[in-house]
Formats: sequence, C-alpha cells, structure tokens
Amino acid sequence: MELARQTSHRLFPKIHRNRVKNPEEEAIRLEVVQILQEYATVLFLMGDPNPLPMFHSVVTGLNTAESIKDTPELAYMYAQMAAVCGFIPVRGQARHYTEQWRVLNERFYKANYFVSSALALATVEGGIGAWKELKVSLEKVIEICNSLGNNRQAGEAISLLTSNAIMEGNVPLIKR
Repeated sequence: MELARQTSHRLFPKIHRNRVKNPEEEAIRLEVVQILQEYATVLFLMGDPNPLPMFHSVVTGLNTAESIKDTPELAYMYAQMAAVCGFIPVRGQARHYTEQWRVLNERFYKANYFVSSALALATVEGGIGAWKELKVSLEKVIEICNSLGNNRQAGEAISLLTSNAIMEGNVPLIKR
C-alpha cells in the first residue's frame, strides 16, 4: 500500500506534497517521520534477513514527510529511499531520490542529517563503483563525526571507506 502511495506521490506531487497545513498535525507527522527514520536505521544495523520491515518503514516515512512542508527530515528520507532503491536494485529510482536529497540538503543542511544521509547513500555509491564521490563524502563524514565526538558513525564511515578501498583495489588507502 505504501509503495502505491509513493508511486502516486511521484506521479502527482501537487496533490500529495505539502498538503498538511495544520501546525499541530505537521508536528505529529514530523515526529512520526523521525521515529520511522530511527526504526529503519535500527533494522538495517541489526542485519535482519527480512528487509521488508525496513523498506516499509522508509517508504512510510517518506510518504509522511512529503505530506508536510519540506524539512531536513525529508532530505534524510530521500537518502534512505535511495539506499533502499539501490538494494532492490532500481538504479534509476536510486539516482532520482539521491538527487532529491542533494537539492533538499543544500536548502536544509544539518550536520547530523548529512552524516546519516551520506552513510545511507554510501551503500549505493559503493555498489555502483562511484569511488571518488564516495571517498570525498565519507572523509567529510569522518571529519564531522570527529568534531562532534560521534565515534559510532565515524567508525561506520571508516569501515565503509576501508571496505570500498578493498573493492576498488586501493591498497595505499587501506594502509593509512
């Protein structure tokens, strides 16, 4: 059902985007989006062999985020959706959602959402061999995480950077 709703959002954005105007309902929906973001991240990190709950969480969060005004949370949902599309794989859709993330990230840059988004997108970029973009993005993530004392996500970025260097055959990067 949520995937059909997202398809409708893509085909008829004027009907679905920014349709909720009541500030109280917007606040409730924003909180729902934030909860679904965290839930999807937890499901991903658990490595559950059944990806459907994570996919459902992302699509539901995206549909909900698109119903209110544009926010940094919507940008992050686009990054998560791009990662989901990269796993399926539907690369054209992954590129679309990545571009939507880039546009909103420029408007609503927040370091914590940039870090989480870049880590989500790293799975897609690594999978398609976008090594240079990935390296630049992950090095920026590491720098931000180190300045914030965010060791978990800095470690995740280092791990992704290392595994992608191995796949790329970039041995000097691994020795650093």
